[in-house]
Amino acid sequence: MSPIRILLEDKNLWRKYYSNYKVRNSQIELAEEIYKTIKNHAYLIAEAGTGTGKTIAYLLPSILYSLEDKEYKILISTETKALQHQILNKDIPLLEKVLDITIKAEICLGSNNYICKRRLKNYIHSKELKPSHLPIIEDFIQWENSSNDGIILNYPKELPKDFITEVVRIPNLCLAQNCPNFNISYYFLEKEKWKQAKILIVNHHLLSAHIESNFSLLPKFNIAIIDEAHSFPQIYRDSSHQYFSLRELQNFIKKYKLDDILLNPLEEFQKEIQNKYSINKSLENKFLLDKSFELQSLFSFINSIESAIQKLDKEIKSQKDLFSYIDNIEKSEKELELLNAIEYLNQVLQILDIFYEGPIYNRVHFIEVNSFDIKLCISNVEVGELIYDKFLNKIDSCIFTSATLSINNNFDYFIQKIGLLKYKDNPEFIRTKIVPSPFNYKEQALLYIPKHLKDPSHKEFLSQTIEEIYQLIELVKGNILVIFTSKQNLNTVYKNLLHKYGEKLKQQNINIYSQEILGAQISLEKYKKD
Repeated sequence: MSPIRILLEDKNLWRKYYSNYKVRNSQIELAEEIYKTIKNHAYLIAEAGTGTGKTIAYLLPSILYSLEDKEYKILISTETKALQHQILNKDIPLLEKVLDITIKAEICLGSNNYICKRRLKNYIHSKELKPSHLPIIEDFIQWENSSNDGIILNYPKELPKDFITEVVRIPNLCLAQNCPNFNISYYFLEKEKWKQAKILIVNHHLLSAHIESNFSLLPKFNIAIIDEAHSFPQIYRDSSHQYFSLRELQNFIKKYKLDDILLNPLEEFQKEIQNKYSINKSLENKFLLDKSFELQSLFSFINSIESAIQKLDKEIKSQKDLFSYIDNIEKSEKELELLNAIEYLNQVLQILDIFYEGPIYNRVHFIEVNSFDIKLCISNVEVGELIYDKFLNKIDSCIFTSATLSINNNFDYFIQKIGLLKYKDNPEFIRTKIVPSPFNYKEQALLYIPKHLKDPSHKEFLSQTIEEIYQLIELVKGNILVIFTSKQNLNTVYKNLLHKYGEKLKQQNINIYSQEILGAQISLEKYKKD
């Protein structure tokens, strides 16, 4: 009998710490399959229905295997923050008690989640400080001074997005060891904690960025477990998406005073794009390009960008003497800003070159239009080969799991999405497993479909939805979780519910919490307590 089965079948052991513990054969099957996969340095695609207990099923075998080697690290990637916090605050502490060990685990966030002390200080003392931000400054600084981790999403009140972008860490603007705050930097202190952790918990976006950065963002790990894996290929594909915005370039030109070199060529370029593709900026649209970018203004536009790069390069050289008389920090900031400006223009040139070459196998080019902007976009069609070459091929073992991965009990579609199709006939290398849900849905669930609602594209859909949600709230006296696929719809419904029914609900002691206002974690905690 395997050590996994012995542990999971020991009810008395688990009930010391978890009174509701039940032995689930589906969980044991999954955990044993994961243990074999890790031991054989293979890959596993496992579909496990709701209620299987997936997190314990992958945490237990991966931890047991890694205990033999202190340097061995486990990475767990999820799509949602709620699952990350469940793993860190519920599942791992339970396993620590059951196994009588200490497991160092950390949630790793992208660097733009952390306040940059230097940028915050510079912004609140700068001429660019917006009057609309003045009322929040004092309270925010008090909170920041008491924060242990500097994670901006933990600030308990709503913050304007344009304020957040001014005070968080931006990788391209980071002075790293040259920064006076390096030793107390929230981000770099967190990275030191990550190095000491046995388990790294990330989201798919950060893992995708780590892969695209050639494994430079996170500490080395040996086993990867991709939970909520159905969304991973698409998120990775989006992370490799390249674009540049004509509006952003226009703002860039103003900021760096490049009007004389770039403004007219950009305007000519934009006019020609609009005429050639009959673009109406008042309508949101996407235009797929099936051949190379043949525009008369393209070469003069490229030449102008090259001239702008030369001007910025001269500016760096001409100010070397000036920089020598001022503080090293200011010198570093100015140089870094100009170097990043040059890098940005080089990225624009690279995208224009690719558009001139035209689409090739597995790469699409398109123009994205809305009332504010025109973007030139490049995207991969399939990213499976990239996922295998850049990621799977560099680690010992990987587990992909979710409640929805197969089609008619077949995993070929997902296997292709992650670049393993050529190995699918080698069961020692790639394993698959389907574990059914232990729930009795007929007796434990009720499905209600409001057939009177209009189609989601109809103008009355949202107003009808608001009324429907309000009736359900009254029917069950609160106790309701409403899930959206659109942030815009979430905000509209939330604001209208408060506006139309806020007083009525308040009288019934029913509160409404919005993820967009409070953040996912705080809103979920308040919801559960309430």
